Amino acid sequence: MTPDLSPEAVLALYPPHADTIPTLLASRDRARLAALLPSLRLARTDWFSLWVYPLSGGFKSWSLLPDRAGQALLLLERKLEPALGWLCGFRLLTVMERV
Repeated sequence: MTPDLSPEAVLALYPPHADTIPTLLASRDRARLAALLPSLRLARTDWFSLWVYPLSGGFKSWSLLPDRAGQALLLLERKLEPALGWLCGFRLLTVMERV
């Protein structure tokens, strides 16, 4: 049986928020992702952007960080991402491979 991938069916399973669905599928619901897309395998998940992304305003024109502080914090953030990314990363990169 082919799973129902209609927007209504997906939203019935997950709360409607832009970041919620990919985050849940890449973490808590990996088994559900495998059932929905059996020809793909989740090869890698990277969680990143611990503090600099939200403090800089993301893609907005404002920033709560001075330029030098942002650069220094980015260096620290890159070193801490492997250990803390899963806990407090604001962004997510997943790599899917064909099986």
